[in-house]
Amino acid sequence: MSLLSREPVPIAAVLLLALTSTVWGVAWPVMKLVIAEMPVLSFRVTAAWGSGVVILAIAALSGSGFRLHRRDIGPAMLAAALSISGWFYLSAPALTRMPAGRASVTAYTMPPWAFLASVCLPGRRVPPTRLLGRGFAMSSPLLPPSS
Repeated sequence: MSLLSREPVPIAAVLLLALTSTVWGVAWPVMKLVIAEMPVLSFRVTAAWGSGVVILAIAALSGSGFRLHRRDIGPAMLAAALSISGWFYLSAPALTRMPAGRASVTAYTMPPWAFLASVCLPGRRVPPTRLLGRGFAMSSPLLPPSS
């Protein structure tokens, strides 16, 4: 579907987007409260294991497979170590050093940073409009704090 498409967006998609946005928005202040009461890494380990169990349960209940081909295990482990683990375990300590709102704005810039890193891959051609969009997305942390 293109941006100019006249096809209607399914209501389920809109509701899921609203739910995801709400949960993400609420999660940051909640995490700030939780890490004030328990050690940061204990919280993240608990959240990581809990998330993993939920994701595997959803995959099993939906009939989706979660096996990787042998050739995909190494790249998946590297991606998990760099992206998920780094994100999961470094975002919580950041909350101890900045307000939750500022941390969430910084967190939202992670996908554009990953995109820019991928531009360096051999054979990757990126249209100028996509680079411009990423530039706008990455400029949000440069906005002055409100307080």
